[in-house]
Order: sequence, then C-alpha cells, then structure tokens
Amino acid sequence: MRSPNPHQSDSFDAVMSEGREFVRMGDLANARRCFVKAHELGHENVDEHIRCHLSLLAVAWREGKILESVSHLCSVVSLQLVGRLFLRFVNGS
Repeated sequence: MRSPNPHQSDSFDAVMSEGREFVRMGDLANARRCFVKAHELGHENVDEHIRCHLSLLAVAWREGKILESVSHLCSVVSLQLVGRLFLRFVNGS
C-alpha cells in the first residue's frame, strides 16, 4: 500500500479521503495537512466546510489539543446555526 500524498489531488472528496487514510495509518500530521487543504477547497460549501472542521476536531482531540478541539467544535456549531440560516435567507426558503 502506498502512502497517500496530501498534494496529489485538488478534489475536495479526494483530499478528505486521503486525510481519513492518514488517520487510519496513525499519521495525524499528514491527516491534518489534508484536512486543512480540504478546508480551503470547501469554503464555498457549508456541508463540506463542516466536514473539514469535524475532521480537524477529531485530529486535534486525538493529539490532546483541547483548546483547538473546542475551537473546531465552536466552528461546527456556528456553521450549523448561522450557515444554514443564511442559506435559507439567500435561497428564499
């Protein structure tokens, strides 16, 4: 099995998949790099953006970074509340 390359693809799903593979391998540093890259790619989509923060939250938690974990949790909650309300307003529903 080859090691995933965090710079191999600019597709959101591909980068997230690589990040999950790194997590399975226990390589949290490269997993974080993938999820940060996906975060950049997913900024225009609320669901993708939330998935990135959830993945970064999981990595931070495994690393014992409590403050960073809380930060990502706050991002997820605010994106769920504000992001979805904003989308409803913009979409007129």
